[in-house]
Amino acid sequence: MVFGICRTREDAPGQGLGDRCGPVAPREKVASLVDQDGYLWSNVAEVKANAKAEEVDLELRAQIDRALRFKVPVSHLDTQMGALFSRPDLVKL
Repeated sequence: MVFGICRTREDAPGQGLGDRCGPVAPREKVASLVDQDGYLWSNVAEVKANAKAEEVDLELRAQIDRALRFKVPVSHLDTQMGALFSRPDLVKL
């Protein structure tokens, strides 16, 4: 599952299609967001069961910062599969 900035593609990563993505933040700083292979969780249930809010916040900020550094024109943010709505502590982010 990819948090934050969503690119529009038919084979969107983390939605059961295409390539899986790793975090933008260092894996050791967002360990609750990755599976045993180092990829971001691929579904909301895994995010809900494993994610630590402070690590979600770190990853969200890292993704936004990277997009801005690369001059990506950011018009909005996306919760990617609604994962941020899976728990009250994540909604607050």
